[in-house]
Amino acid sequence: MGWLSSHLEVLSMSTNALDGVLPTELGVLQKLKILDLDSNQFRGAIPSEIGRLGMLEHIGISENIIEKSIPSELGWLLNLTNLGLFENNLTGQLPSELGLLTGLTNLQAHSNNLEGSLPSSLGSISSLSTLDLHGNALTGKIFSEIGNFRSVTFMYLYDNAMSGSIPTEIGLMDKVSFIGCENNLLTGAVPSELGRLRELRYLHLSGNQLMSTIPSELGNLTSLKYLFLARNNLSGTIPTELGLLTDLRYLDLGGGTSYYDDLTGSVPSELCAISDLSIRIRCDRIECDCGCQCS
Repeated sequence: MGWLSSHLEVLSMSTNALDGVLPTELGVLQKLKILDLDSNQFRGAIPSEIGRLGMLEHIGISENIIEKSIPSELGWLLNLTNLGLFENNLTGQLPSELGLLTGLTNLQAHSNNLEGSLPSSLGSISSLSTLDLHGNALTGKIFSEIGNFRSVTFMYLYDNAMSGSIPTEIGLMDKVSFIGCENNLLTGAVPSELGRLRELRYLHLSGNQLMSTIPSELGNLTSLKYLFLARNNLSGTIPTELGLLTDLRYLDLGGGTSYYDDLTGSVPSELCAISDLSIRIRCDRIECDCGCQCS
């Protein structure tokens, strides 16, 4: 290990069916910048010794069988830009020390068994572009520091158990293109501040417990292509302003027997006039004259 520990900069061994536990000796590779072990069969824990690798820029340990918690020592890796830990068996909470990684652009830890609340310290990562934590067991609220995510383009928090209201600060994420928060336990209103997100193309809030009208400000989202608000507890009528979304291709306002949504009235003619738009509604509650799908 002598020569390797002082010279090796790239360790790339992805997609090789390698197994066993990750050795603690990885911590001696002081020059290492890229650690790519994706798509193998490694098991056990992530060695905390990796936190000693101060030059590390990329960690890829996704699609393995890694268990236990994410070591807080990863917060020491101040040069890290990419942290990929998805599709493992990780448990425990996201360490608050990850908020020290102020140069991080991609944080992907989806499809694990992570639990607890999102640490508000993540709001300190102003460089973050992708935040993907879907398919875990996360609880607690979406922190108001989300408004600091001015560079985030993809935010996926769906298929968790997060609760509380969507913070109005979400309207400050002015570069975001994709927001997926479906299938949680979110309550309160659909924030009108979402209407500020002019780059937004995909908004999925279905399968929560949101209780409000559909804000007319969503009509400002002129880049929006997909809008999912189904299976909530929404009320009122469909705002005519949604007819301004001329790029919209799919609108889902459907429901189910276990949801108490009380949307009424009819689909506005302005929506019906949008070409190539598919609309899904509860036909027992809402009238439609343009071939809507019934849920």
